[in-house]
Amino acid sequence: MTDLHCHILPAIDDGAKNAKVSMELLRMQNDAGVTDIVCTPHFNPDSQNLEDFIDKRYRSARYLADYVFRSELPVRLKFGAEVRISPTILDLDFLPLCFQKTKVMLLEMPRTLRPQWDTNVIYQLTLGGVIPLIAHIERYPYAVSYTHLRAHETDSYL
Repeated sequence: MTDLHCHILPAIDDGAKNAKVSMELLRMQNDAGVTDIVCTPHFNPDSQNLEDFIDKRYRSARYLADYVFRSELPVRLKFGAEVRISPTILDLDFLPLCFQKTKVMLLEMPRTLRPQWDTNVIYQLTLGGVIPLIAHIERYPYAVSYTHLRAHETDSYL
Protein backbone atom coordinates (compact mmCIF):
# COMPACT_ATOMS: atom_id res chain seq x y z
CA MET A 1 0.00 0.00 0.00
CA THR A 2 1.20 3.53 -0.75
CA ASP A 3 0.61 6.70 1.27
CA LEU A 4 0.72 9.58 -1.23
CA HIS A 5 0.34 12.37 1.30
CA CYS A 6 1.81 12.50 4.78
CA HIS A 7 3.54 14.93 7.08
CA ILE A 8 5.89 12.41 8.64
CA LEU A 9 9.18 14.29 8.27
CA PRO A 10 10.36 15.49 11.68
CA ALA A 11 10.18 19.17 12.64
CA ILE A 12 9.44 20.56 9.19
CA ASP A 13 5.75 21.54 9.28
CA ASP A 14 2.56 20.83 11.22
CA GLY A 15 3.19 17.07 11.08
CA ALA A 16 5.63 15.09 13.22
CA LYS A 17 7.08 17.40 15.86
CA ASN A 18 10.35 15.48 16.23
CA ALA A 19 12.23 12.35 15.11
CA LYS A 20 10.70 10.24 17.88
CA VAL A 21 7.16 10.99 16.64
CA SER A 22 8.26 10.35 13.02
CA MET A 23 9.65 6.96 13.97
CA GLU A 24 6.47 5.98 15.77
CA LEU A 25 4.41 7.06 12.77
CA LEU A 26 6.67 4.97 10.53
CA ARG A 27 6.13 1.91 12.73
CA MET A 28 2.37 2.50 12.61
CA GLN A 29 2.47 2.87 8.83
CA ASN A 30 4.44 -0.37 8.57
CA ASP A 31 2.00 -2.18 10.89
CA ALA A 32 -0.87 -1.02 8.66
CA GLY A 33 0.78 -2.52 5.57
CA VAL A 34 2.13 0.68 4.03
CA THR A 35 5.24 -0.07 1.98
CA ASP A 36 5.74 3.24 0.18
CA ILE A 37 5.42 6.73 1.64
CA VAL A 38 5.56 10.03 -0.22
CA CYS A 39 6.64 12.63 2.34
CA THR A 40 4.79 15.83 1.46
CA PRO A 41 5.62 18.74 3.78
CA HIS A 42 3.86 22.04 3.16
CA PHE A 43 5.44 24.47 0.71
CA ASN A 44 4.07 27.97 0.21
CA PRO A 45 5.76 29.70 -2.74
CA ASP A 46 4.58 33.11 -1.51
CA SER A 47 6.34 32.85 1.84
CA GLN A 48 9.10 30.25 1.45
CA ASN A 49 12.26 30.10 -0.62
CA LEU A 50 12.39 26.93 -2.74
CA GLU A 51 16.10 26.25 -2.11
CA ASP A 52 15.66 26.70 1.66
CA PHE A 53 12.64 24.36 1.60
CA ILE A 54 14.53 21.66 -0.32
CA ASP A 55 17.47 21.93 2.08
CA LYS A 56 15.22 21.73 5.14
CA ARG A 57 13.30 18.78 3.65
CA TYR A 58 16.57 16.96 2.92
CA ARG A 59 17.97 17.53 6.42
CA SER A 60 14.71 16.36 7.98
CA ALA A 61 14.53 13.32 5.71
CA ARG A 62 18.05 12.18 6.63
CA TYR A 63 16.87 11.28 10.15
CA LEU A 64 13.97 9.28 8.82
CA ALA A 65 15.99 7.50 6.14
CA ASP A 66 18.66 6.55 8.69
CA TYR A 67 16.00 5.16 11.01
CA VAL A 68 14.38 3.14 8.22
CA PHE A 69 17.79 1.72 7.31
CA ARG A 70 18.78 0.87 10.91
CA SER A 71 15.40 -0.60 11.81
CA GLU A 72 15.19 -2.59 8.57
CA LEU A 73 11.57 -1.52 8.10
CA PRO A 74 10.36 -2.58 4.64
CA VAL A 75 9.29 0.97 3.82
CA ARG A 76 10.41 3.04 0.85
CA LEU A 77 10.44 6.80 1.30
CA LYS A 78 9.92 9.24 -1.54
CA PHE A 79 9.77 12.99 -1.38
CA GLY A 80 7.49 15.68 -2.69
CA ALA A 81 5.55 18.58 -1.24
CA GLU A 82 2.04 19.78 -0.57
CA VAL A 83 2.26 22.96 -2.62
CA ARG A 84 0.00 25.90 -1.86
CA ILE A 85 -1.41 26.96 -5.23
CA SER A 86 -0.25 30.40 -6.31
CA PRO A 87 0.73 32.10 -9.56
CA THR A 88 4.21 32.28 -8.01
CA ILE A 89 4.62 28.53 -8.61
CA LEU A 90 4.92 29.24 -12.32
CA ASP A 91 8.22 31.08 -11.73
CA LEU A 92 9.82 28.10 -9.95
CA ASP A 93 11.50 24.87 -10.95
CA PHE A 94 8.59 22.42 -10.66
CA LEU A 95 10.54 19.17 -10.42
CA PRO A 96 11.72 19.34 -6.77
CA LEU A 97 8.10 19.93 -5.71
CA CYS A 98 6.72 16.91 -7.58
CA PHE A 99 6.60 13.41 -6.17
CA GLN A 100 10.13 12.03 -6.48
CA LYS A 101 10.91 10.70 -9.96
CA THR A 102 7.47 11.73 -11.27
CA LYS A 103 5.76 14.87 -12.52
CA VAL A 104 2.87 14.59 -10.05
CA MET A 105 2.46 17.73 -7.92
CA LEU A 106 0.21 17.72 -4.85
CA LEU A 107 -1.63 21.06 -4.74
CA GLU A 108 -3.30 22.64 -1.74
CA MET A 109 -6.08 25.05 -2.63
CA PRO A 110 -7.39 28.01 -0.57
CA ARG A 111 -9.98 26.83 1.94
CA THR A 112 -12.69 29.45 1.61
CA LEU A 113 -12.87 31.20 -1.74
CA ARG A 114 -11.80 29.87 -5.09
CA PRO A 115 -9.27 32.23 -6.66
CA GLN A 116 -10.04 33.49 -10.15
CA TRP A 117 -6.59 32.45 -11.36
CA ASP A 118 -6.53 28.82 -10.12
CA THR A 119 -7.62 27.23 -13.40
CA ASN A 120 -4.98 29.18 -15.31
CA VAL A 121 -2.23 28.18 -12.88
CA ILE A 122 -3.22 24.51 -13.10
CA TYR A 123 -3.37 24.77 -16.90
CA GLN A 124 0.09 26.40 -17.05
CA LEU A 125 1.49 23.67 -14.78
CA THR A 126 0.13 20.99 -17.11
CA LEU A 127 1.73 22.76 -20.08
CA GLY A 128 4.99 22.45 -18.13
CA GLY A 129 4.46 18.69 -17.85
CA VAL A 130 3.09 18.64 -14.31
CA ILE A 131 0.26 16.27 -13.37
CA PRO A 132 -1.73 18.15 -10.70
CA LEU A 133 -3.22 16.20 -7.79
CA ILE A 134 -5.51 18.21 -5.50
CA ALA A 135 -5.04 17.51 -1.78
CA HIS A 136 -8.00 17.47 0.59
CA ILE A 137 -10.69 18.15 -2.03
CA GLU A 138 -13.34 17.69 0.66
CA ARG A 139 -12.03 20.78 2.51
CA TYR A 140 -12.88 23.23 -0.25
CA PRO A 141 -16.54 24.26 -0.07
CA TYR A 142 -16.52 25.51 -3.66
CA ALA A 143 -15.25 22.12 -4.91
CA VAL A 144 -17.58 20.05 -2.74
CA SER A 145 -20.60 22.05 -3.88
CA TYR A 146 -19.62 21.65 -7.51
CA THR A 147 -18.95 17.92 -7.07
CA HIS A 148 -22.29 17.43 -5.32
CA LEU A 149 -24.08 19.32 -8.10
CA ARG A 150 -22.38 17.26 -10.81
CA ALA A 151 -23.17 14.00 -8.95
CA HIS A 152 -26.82 15.04 -8.71
CA GLU A 153 -26.92 15.77 -12.45
CA THR A 154 -25.43 12.35 -13.17
CA ASP A 155 -28.02 10.63 -10.93
CA SER A 156 -30.82 12.08 -13.01
CA TYR A 157 -29.51 10.22 -16.07
CA LEU A 158 -29.50 6.82 -14.40
